[in-house]
Amino acid sequence: MIDLLVIGDAHPEVLLRGTPPAAASGALTLGGTAAVVARGAARLGLSVALVAVVGHDPAGDFVLDTLSTAGVDIRRCLRHETLPTALTVRLDRADADRSVLSAPGCLPAFDPRQARLPDAGHLHAASPFLQPRLADALPAVFDAFPGTTSLDLGHDPAGRWDLPPGLLTAGDLLFADETGAMALTGTDTLDLAMRQLGRHGCVPVVTRGPDGAATLHAQGYTTAVGPARTPVVDTIGAGGSFTAGFLARWLDSHDIPGSLAFGCACGARSTGRAGGTAGQPSAHQALAALDGIRVSTEPPTPPTPRQAVRERSSTALLPVQRKRAILAVLATEHAVGTTRLAARFGVSTSTVRRDLEQLHEEGRLERVHGGGHPPPPSGRTVQTAKP
Repeated sequence: MIDLLVIGDAHPEVLLRGTPPAAASGALTLGGTAAVVARGAARLGLSVALVAVVGHDPAGDFVLDTLSTAGVDIRRCLRHETLPTALTVRLDRADADRSVLSAPGCLPAFDPRQARLPDAGHLHAASPFLQPRLADALPAVFDAFPGTTSLDLGHDPAGRWDLPPGLLTAGDLLFADETGAMALTGTDTLDLAMRQLGRHGCVPVVTRGPDGAATLHAQGYTTAVGPARTPVVDTIGAGGSFTAGFLARWLDSHDIPGSLAFGCACGARSTGRAGGTAGQPSAHQALAALDGIRVSTEPPTPPTPRQAVRERSSTALLPVQRKRAILAVLATEHAVGTTRLAARFGVSTSTVRRDLEQLHEEGRLERVHGGGHPPPPSGRTVQTAKP
């Protein structure tokens, strides 16, 4: 049985540095959060298999060859008959501005149920928002998996942050960056976001860029941070390298503070070279980098009165659940106000405005100043909702 099975995205990434029209340098590297995690874990000495989809094209050959050379088992990877391999092109300008252009290729068509999953001690899935069929399949895949499981949220390009019902409750660990954790929960502080995520039964593990990482678990609130690496060449892929390090230590010991520190060491080390995988450390190198990591754990503390009110009113709704609740209110009250909805669900007014805008785009309500109404018949005048 292998140590780690990773399911998710894998694709080439073209890195360009310079000022258009001519780039000063360029490189072809391995991209995709799942691929970066798989390669990083293999580099740390774990036995790793990846299940992903690529096209029948040279880009797909590059991905599979790169992973296989790194020691990742790619035998269960799928090759799409008609769609191309996903591709990302990144331009880092001399003034530190960054432009990213991605072609999704076959990623939206990826369904892990089409592959035969190998026996593994742990299952890690990544980037559900880029792969809707993967997201829909994961609750059942997690429930059927006999070992421990984890999910890496990644980024939602659409900004909706909707996950299938039951996905968070099916996993043991949830990896996210700070922005994603707050967007998923509709909160405006990391503390509240982690509390809400923890109420789903998973342990939230949140990366915070140069501020390290944090997690909320049974023993308390743990943070890990190290001195900034100088120079930082490239932060792309640092999150995936962090996840690989965290899982490598956690699968060995289930020591969450130690895993957080080891993950930070791996993530920091990876920033020393361009691309998501070139700077990934070996286990020896990661251990050496632990010297600069500071870890602290605070015992669980009760929420403040304001936090308690917000937690009770929010009932830990995810965006898709909250939007359904908004439509239910709309069906009975025939108007919804932004301020009242924010108080009702324990989220910020900006979160409610985002929900209303998305429901408006879907044609499920009419967005008006201060709230929303049912979509009016043609020619009907829409009035302002009570705030």
